[in-house]
Amino acid sequence: MAVTRAQRHPSLAMIAPVPVASPRLEFLFPTFSEFSDRPNRRALVDHFTNVMSHLIVLRETEGGNPFQQLVLPLCHSSSTVTNAIYALASAHLENRGCGHTEEKAVYFHNQAIQGLARLIELGGQANKNELLATIMLLVYYEVLVQQNRSNIVDGHLKGAIAIMNGNNDNSNSTTAFLERAFRFYDVIAALSFGTPPLSTAPPTGCLIPFPPVDSPNSSPLGSVDTLLGFSTTLWPIIHRLSNLLALKTELQTALTNGQMTKVA
Repeated sequence: MAVTRAQRHPSLAMIAPVPVASPRLEFLFPTFSEFSDRPNRRALVDHFTNVMSHLIVLRETEGGNPFQQLVLPLCHSSSTVTNAIYALASAHLENRGCGHTEEKAVYFHNQAIQGLARLIELGGQANKNELLATIMLLVYYEVLVQQNRSNIVDGHLKGAIAIMNGNNDNSNSTTAFLERAFRFYDVIAALSFGTPPLSTAPPTGCLIPFPPVDSPNSSPLGSVDTLLGFSTTLWPIIHRLSNLLALKTELQTALTNGQMTKVA
């Protein structure tokens, strides 16, 4: 009787056949393919993630970038936030002379503005984070394309402050970060242009630090704000300092006009 190979070597029967790798595994999905199937739009997300997000925060840690961790995920459920990101990244590339010819920044900006209008029409049913993220990105866009401070930026800031002063329900880490971003920009703009900030100064000790995402509670970074780049105890002081130039101008105008009661 013939003896088979498996009978001569029983251990061979226990060896599973080696699977042949599928050729499909060699085709990798493009980076940021979950955002768009268009290469130019994926390139804009890449530019926002790897360039822009690092330019609009003062401090980064090993924990990551808050715009990448908190704002970018909103794109998965909001085309309005996505268009605002496209607009900002495209405008930055166009300013550097390397923008894409398929779709211009102004196109994405118009799409984001239309989406923002639809969100505002929803009133209290609109997603607060979606609203704030869109407005914040549009503020950065306007600052990038405008030579000086414009009424458009002021209008966006006033709208954001109205939203922040409204319903405070369903707040989370994304909401806290976006609100901090608005107050930060408001004060920086006031210091830059010599105009009073639109927001009111927080009382001393009432501003809770926004630590790096995923930092442990025991970390010394817990007292340092990710966006501001310094301890939040300094923030009320800086906010009040941003009012000084406007107050000085108002005082000088009153003295020139002989309005002594106003000076007093």
